[in-house]
Amino acid sequence: NPAKLRSELPKCELINPEEQDHPFCKTASTSFCKRSAAEWKQAFRDYILPYVQPHIYESCTPPGDDTIVIHLRNGDVGQKYPDSKNNAPFHQQPPCLYFHKVIEEGNGGKPFSTIQLIYEKEAHKGKTNMCIKDIVEKHNATKRILHTNFKIQSDLCMMLTAKNLAATSSPVSTTVKRMNPNLERYFWSTKIEENQPMANLYDLQFPAICEAYPKSIGFRIKDEVRPITKEDYFLNFPPKYLEELRCPGA
Repeated sequence: NPAKLRSELPKCELINPEEQDHPFCKTASTSFCKRSAAEWKQAFRDYILPYVQPHIYESCTPPGDDTIVIHLRNGDVGQKYPDSKNNAPFHQQPPCLYFHKVIEEGNGGKPFSTIQLIYEKEAHKGKTNMCIKDIVEKHNATKRILHTNFKIQSDLCMMLTAKNLAATSSPVSTTVKRMNPNLERYFWSTKIEENQPMANLYDLQFPAICEAYPKSIGFRIKDEVRPITKEDYFLNFPPKYLEELRCPGA
């Protein structure tokens, strides 16, 4: 019940008061609050997590300590990148290099042994995220790779119980992680500038995010990377244009 939840959440100062009735979401007045990552995390655990039904947690086996759960955006914006037409910054997907660095170095400087992929089944108009295939091709010989069963309940379950989670440019993984009490290592990538509203909404402000997620590692896509082809962006991204933002505890 969005109206009930809206009334329960603590009042806050809006980033832009004009967003109060934005059609983006019925809860836009809370989504565009000026809150730190730690405040968002506390609000979601106090006011939203109690609404998660028991059957959600019964729909999966919680990922192990050595498993990295990776959420990829597939379909409508699965191939959006900085040079895409009519492309808002928050729809720009990270290059595959981001996922490879998380897989190979994110486990305390060591690789993860198991990869759990979460993505949509149907690729809208054939726009399949290139990183799904690229991850399988590059890591299948040395790591155990698990694919989603395309059931939203089990996908949520895995993101809610994962100890290691790599989010993408999507409100799904960036939001669900706030309700995960087991989360230890959190990874994120962005091209959104810190002073933009979406940076507040998606917890993309560094080093403020370290207060909420001490072992967080972010990767910022530098503007200098353009122009570049879609294939080169996703599959052959120049490492020098991916800036690492490492929290002290990572």
